Amino acid sequence: PGAWGDKQVGAALTLIHAHPERQWTVPGLAAEVGLSRSGFSERFSRRVGRPPLDYLRQWRIMLARRLLAQNELSADQVARRVGYSSQSAFGFAYKRTFGRGLRARTEDGQRVEVLTGCRIVNRMFERGKPESIAIRA
Repeated sequence: PGAWGDKQVGAALTLIHAHPERQWTVPGLAAEVGLSRSGFSERFSRRVGRPPLDYLRQWRIMLARRLLAQNELSADQVARRVGYSSQSAFGFAYKRTFGRGLRARTEDGQRVEVLTGCRIVNRMFERGKPESIAIRA
């Protein structure tokens, strides 16, 4: 079965998607789904295509980008909602992921959010069920 079809991996993905703000650890996720740490990590990596915490980091940053695009929350509010301890930690992760900071300047000097490349995230949310970022079928 694919990642969502695997009972324990699907449960872990559901937890990550439902509660990205939690300070998840591999042992914590493994305990939640009833597997050993090493068994969970290996199974998750095989089904999803990346280790659990790598997946969590990517999910958080993509979810954050989606929330920023809605222009309803500040960067600090988004950071905390998706599990970053501070706006600076979020900004660092954002820049590492997208190669740009959270803010940029237009030619006339006005500040604007840098939100290019949201297509993948938008497609995931438009389907109703936020599927994982890089899950193998």
